[in-house]
Amino acid sequence: MTVTADHITKTFGGFRALKDVSLVLKQGETHALLGANGSGKSTFSKVRSGVYQPDGGTIRIGGQTTNGFSSPNHANALGVAVVHQEAPLIDTLSVGECMAMFGHYPCKYGRIDWTNLYAQAGQRLARYSVDIDPRRISGSLAASERALVSLVIALDRVETGIRLLILDEATASLTEKQAEDFLQHVQSVAQPDLAILMVTHRLAELENRVQTVSVLRDGLLVHSGASTATTNSEIIEMMAGPRGTSTFGTAVSRDDIMGYWARARSAVSVIDMSAPPALELRELKATVLDGVNISIRPGEVIGVAGLADSGAQELPQILAGESSYDAGEIHVRGRLLPTFTDPSVTIKAGISVLPADRLRSGGIATLSVSDNLTLPSSDRWWHRSKQKADLASSLIGMLDVRPPDASAIFGTLSGGNQQKVILGKWLSLAPAVLVLDDPTQGVDPNARDLLFAAMHAAAENGVAVILLSTEPDQLAAHCQKVFVLRGGKISTCLEGEDVTREKISEWSYS
Repeated sequence: MTVTADHITKTFGGFRALKDVSLVLKQGETHALLGANGSGKSTFSKVRSGVYQPDGGTIRIGGQTTNGFSSPNHANALGVAVVHQEAPLIDTLSVGECMAMFGHYPCKYGRIDWTNLYAQAGQRLARYSVDIDPRRISGSLAASERALVSLVIALDRVETGIRLLILDEATASLTEKQAEDFLQHVQSVAQPDLAILMVTHRLAELENRVQTVSVLRDGLLVHSGASTATTNSEIIEMMAGPRGTSTFGTAVSRDDIMGYWARARSAVSVIDMSAPPALELRELKATVLDGVNISIRPGEVIGVAGLADSGAQELPQILAGESSYDAGEIHVRGRLLPTFTDPSVTIKAGISVLPADRLRSGGIATLSVSDNLTLPSSDRWWHRSKQKADLASSLIGMLDVRPPDASAIFGTLSGGNQQKVILGKWLSLAPAVLVLDDPTQGVDPNARDLLFAAMHAAAENGVAVILLSTEPDQLAAHCQKVFVLRGGKISTCLEGEDVTREKISEWSYS
């Protein structure tokens, strides 16, 4: 049984996100939906899952034809399950409690029957071969475990038999190996009559897994065909389109980015390239970190690699002022930071951190793009609305934010465009140190290149850059040296010819 979408259109405030899109998803097949950030693929997924209602078109599933699902519950009732990029878990609740929120809380004598709740949660996890204790606190789960719990919740919500499983950037927060394990698990629990729609930016995930590939660009379906009929380079070209054909405008060039910095010099302080180290960590100790020493000069790009328990995840939280540290010193441009600090102190000192979790920590969903871009320096724009608008327009142009509308609500942007706005927010401060924590999660290849171009332009203008990434290829391509953390300590510092994917992986995993 096929699941079809015919002539789907969707408009947001005059901006048409989907334009007459038609797709056929066949049972027993995995269908990849690809596109640049802002192309409409997330909107299409949300239309198919009942989050959005289309302005036009029809959906056919399970022998029924509808003009659109009225809600996610309506979609669930007809056999649609969705695993989103962000796991629907509350960190302070147990896994079992989070699962019960999407099902029911078993009660006995008017009170929650906790024994039965955890027994049912354990049975549901076991049904899909997920070996996780339902009593564990959700905040303690690794990213891959959160994704598996999300998969169980999604599959278990469907009441009439699963007809369509949507993986909406479900692997974006996972390492390459974790993503591979997760997708293999999906394949193992999938039924022969199930259609799978996989939205992803990782083209490597398509190999030997996907039968059909469809590409959206600017809300239009520009390609749909057998996966064996196209190469990755052809797919990327279709996602980006010929230069100048985008309805949003022409692509951003390096000259555009450097031009921003030339203009910014009149509005922000210029970092002295001959200054002391931009950042020095001296014997830094925290919950995991154990005596870490790192020094980075203005204009230098260094990488930090390490597994989940290595301390690599703790470092950006400390530098952002979100977590305290037990011992050691942090010096920014030669000045010692206080041991007990908060984000306002670290930002004022010259440290800007782009967090891994952009939705929770990166931006404010209900504010406009303009307000998000200028939030850290809001005091500068009091009664200076024109200057604020000029800065926002400049950053939007430099980073090719789509749509290029400063008044657009941040939460309505695609994940990649949200990431561009967050990066622009910190670049507007011309910080001494820019920390990028896995900045390309859920970002398409072209937007990824733009983010890295902006990063290198910042370095050329004196900003010290620390790049943390779960993808060794990125560290090897963009960093002058890479510190590898293991067990809270620096196991090695790779420099020069040793900065390779193989060396980074070897030191991280061995």
